[in-house]
Amino acid sequence: MNKQKKFKSITIGIPVKNPGASLKWYKNLFGDVKVIEPAKDVIELQLNDETWLQLIQADKKTESGSILRLEVEDIKAAELKLNTLNIISTPIKSVEGVISFVEFEDLDGNKLSFCELH
Repeated sequence: MNKQKKFKSITIGIPVKNPGASLKWYKNLFGDVKVIEPAKDVIELQLNDETWLQLIQADKKTESGSILRLEVEDIKAAELKLNTLNIISTPIKSVEGVISFVEFEDLDGNKLSFCELH
């Protein structure tokens, strides 16, 4: 059976008030990532080979209820990094045998989560 990828890449766009300030915040969180500016008021960070996070200038925040979950190798190390960066997060929550995660928000209140699958 031929296993063809359904998508070549994934780009997640989130609204931000100040793309420059948000870029600095996300670079502190993610470290050294490739950054491009494909259009006016749009900054993209390459999270891995096929995944991009797009910071889009928006004057007004719209409540979406969405959360961006990013899988990490070690949830305790991820929580420690958030604490080191003074980013307020939930305590680690777990669903036994399935997932452990922490949730937090960026400068504009966009919801994010680091998770470790079991």
